[in-house]
Amino acid sequence: MSRLNLDFVTVDVFTEDTFGGNPLAVFFALNPQAAPLLTQQMQSVAVEMNY
Repeated sequence: MSRLNLDFVTVDVFTEDTFGGNPLAVFFALNPQAAPLLTQQMQSVAVEMNY
């Protein structure tokens, strides 16, 4: 399997408290010419992050 290097931040949503609510990972497209992730890749990332 090929290796991916992805830049992201984690934010808490549906709350005003730190470490409350639900975690959400926001990924950045640093290279606008890069191909988007496939559905299976996105699902694999979500499983890996346990989100």
